Amino acid sequence: MFIEVLEISALMALLIFPLFFPVKKKHGAIKLPKNHKDTSDARYAINERGYLEEIRHDKLSSQA
Repeated sequence: MFIEVLEISALMALLIFPLFFPVKKKHGAIKLPKNHKDTSDARYAINERGYLEEIRHDKLSSQA
Protein backbone atom coordinates (compact mmCIF):
# COMPACT_ATOMS: atom_id res chain seq x y z
CA MET A 1 0.00 0.00 0.00
CA PHE A 2 2.87 2.35 0.73
CA ILE A 3 4.22 1.81 -2.80
CA GLU A 4 0.83 2.67 -4.32
CA VAL A 5 0.64 5.91 -2.34
CA LEU A 6 4.19 6.72 -3.35
CA GLU A 7 3.42 6.11 -7.05
CA ILE A 8 0.28 8.26 -6.92
CA SER A 9 2.21 11.03 -5.15
CA ALA A 10 4.95 10.89 -7.77
CA LEU A 11 2.44 11.11 -10.62
CA MET A 12 0.65 14.02 -8.98
CA ALA A 13 4.00 15.79 -8.49
CA LEU A 14 4.82 15.33 -12.17
CA LEU A 15 1.53 16.96 -13.10
CA ILE A 16 1.64 19.82 -10.60
CA PHE A 17 5.38 20.64 -10.60
CA PRO A 18 5.45 22.32 -14.08
CA LEU A 19 2.75 24.78 -12.97
CA PHE A 20 5.23 26.46 -10.64
CA PHE A 21 7.74 27.13 -13.45
CA PRO A 22 6.09 28.81 -16.43
CA VAL A 23 7.56 28.15 -19.85
CA LYS A 24 9.38 31.05 -21.45
CA LYS A 25 7.82 32.34 -24.65
CA LYS A 26 9.76 31.70 -27.82
CA HIS A 27 10.43 34.59 -30.11
CA GLY A 28 8.43 34.59 -33.31
CA ALA A 29 9.81 34.48 -36.80
CA ILE A 30 11.60 37.53 -38.15
CA LYS A 31 9.21 39.58 -40.24
CA LEU A 32 10.67 41.20 -43.32
CA PRO A 33 9.13 44.14 -45.14
CA LYS A 34 6.77 43.17 -47.97
CA ASN A 35 9.03 44.75 -50.59
CA HIS A 36 12.04 42.68 -49.45
CA LYS A 37 12.73 40.41 -52.44
CA ASP A 38 16.54 40.46 -52.72
CA THR A 39 17.94 37.02 -51.90
CA SER A 40 21.03 37.23 -54.10
CA ASP A 41 23.38 37.21 -51.10
CA ALA A 42 21.63 34.36 -49.26
CA ARG A 43 23.79 31.47 -48.08
CA TYR A 44 20.99 29.04 -47.24
CA ALA A 45 17.82 27.91 -48.99
CA ILE A 46 15.03 25.36 -48.60
CA ASN A 47 15.53 22.36 -50.88
CA GLU A 48 12.88 20.22 -52.62
CA ARG A 49 12.48 17.99 -49.56
CA GLY A 50 11.87 20.97 -47.25
CA TYR A 51 15.26 20.95 -45.51
CA LEU A 52 17.55 23.92 -45.02
CA GLU A 53 20.80 23.60 -46.93
CA GLU A 54 23.74 25.80 -47.82
CA ILE A 55 23.60 26.92 -51.43
CA ARG A 56 26.46 27.43 -53.84
CA HIS A 57 25.88 30.36 -56.17
CA ASP A 58 28.07 28.89 -58.92
CA LYS A 59 25.73 25.85 -59.16
CA LEU A 60 22.51 27.91 -59.44
CA SER A 61 20.92 28.58 -62.79
CA SER A 62 20.05 32.20 -63.40
CA GLN A 63 16.32 32.79 -63.40
CA ALA A 64 15.71 36.24 -64.79
